[in-house]
Order: sequence, then structure tokens, then C-alpha cells
Amino acid sequence: MPSKLGFAALLALGLTMGSLPSVAVTIGFDQTNTTPYFEDGFTFDDARIVSGNCLVAPCMALNKNEVSTLTRVGGGLFSFNSFWFQTLGQPAELTIKSFVLGVLADTFVLTAPHNNGGVVFSHLFSNITSLQFDNTGTGNVRIDDVVASTPRVVPLPPALVLLGTSLIGMGWLARRRRGKATAAV
Repeated sequence: MPSKLGFAALLALGLTMGSLPSVAVTIGFDQTNTTPYFEDGFTFDDARIVSGNCLVAPCMALNKNEVSTLTRVGGGLFSFNSFWFQTLGQPAELTIKSFVLGVLADTFVLTAPHNNGGVVFSHLFSNITSLQFDNTGTGNVRIDDVVASTPRVVPLPPALVLLGTSLIGMGWLARRRRGKATAAV
């Protein structure tokens, strides 16, 4: 009985440590106006940071026909959760495109009346490598509070616990089968 309890405890510990959640960050454009723009492990290839008409100043601005692409620093997969945007001047149209290794995966076209006070767009784009913001309308757009998440990397010790519990589990199953086979004879 104690060996079964110990096995169950090791299995539970391994599964818990091996299934850690992703890490979400909120990009608030709090750094200086640089291109490319880096914050919290992500980069915007072209970002114009402004202080006016933002949810919380500063924020990113896109004029008509301006495009900015979000990627992870050093590449890799991420998930995109939400962002705040506001249109200024003329009604704007913001096209959001997600890509996986350069291949278009999904597209959303957001339209909003001018000076709308801001809207939160919430949609999950999972396991993408880049997300493109394209102002395809006639007005200006402000973007703030971009929420993205990266998979949590399992550190080596929890990975070893998961591997160990898997090996113990397979050994336990093999031993149990051999015991049943000899009992049947």
C-alpha cells in the first residue's frame, strides 16, 4: 500500500509541475519611442509611441496605411489575448492578421466610429509567431494594453520529476502485468 501511495504522489507531483500555465504580459508602451520597440519579451517592428488620446499615456499610434507587427524577441510561439484601441479623426479600420511561420492563419477587420473613447478587442490567437496591426481606414488609431502570453518553460528539475514518474509508472505497469501473467499460469 505505501508503494502505491508513493507512486500516486510522485505521479501527481510530476503532472502538476509539467503542466504549468503560460505567462501573460501586458504591453503598455511605457518605454521610450524607439523602433523596433521592445517590452516584456516582445517586439513591435515599427512603433510610434505618443502621449495623447491613450487609455493610459503613452500608447502606440498608427496613421493611415501604417503597419506594425508583434513578435517574440528571438522568435517562437505565443498567444495573443486582447488589446485596447481607439480611433481618432475619420472612422478607422484596423485589420488584425495572425501568422504562423509566415503563413496567414486568421484575419479580423475592426471598425469603429471616430473618437469612440476606446474599445477592448478580445480574441484568442493561439500558437502564432506574429500578429500584424494594419490601419486600413482613413483615421488614426491608438493601441494600448496589448495582452500576450508565452508558454512557460518547464525548468530541468520538474522535467526530471515528470520523466522519473513516467518511468516509474511504466515499470509499475510492467511489473503488474508480469504478476498477472504468472498468476494465470
